[in-house]
Amino acid sequence: MGTWGTGLFEDDDAADWAWELQCGRPAQGLPEEVSAWIAAHDSLPAAPRKWLAKRVAERIRTDSELRELWEESDDWNGWSANVDDLLRRLA
Repeated sequence: MGTWGTGLFEDDDAADWAWELQCGRPAQGLPEEVSAWIAAHDSLPAAPRKWLAKRVAERIRTDSELRELWEESDDWNGWSANVDDLLRRLA
C-alpha cells in the first residue's frame, strides 16, 4: 500500500475507495456485506450516517489493526491528530 501522509485518505486503498464511491462506482472487490449495506442505506438521513461514521472512527481510533500499524510508525502523532479531528467534526 502506498502511503503519502497521515490523513484519512492519504493512502492508495482509501483514496481509491473514496473516489470510486464518490463517483457512484464502489470499488470492485468490496465485501458483499459492505455493498449490501451501501445499497440498503443509500437514502439514510444525514444524522444516522454521521452517528455511524463516528462509531466507526471511534472503533478505529481505539481498537484496530490500523491503529496498531500507525502506532509502530514515525507518523503516529499525525495519524492520531487526523482521527481526532475527524471525531471532532463528527461530534
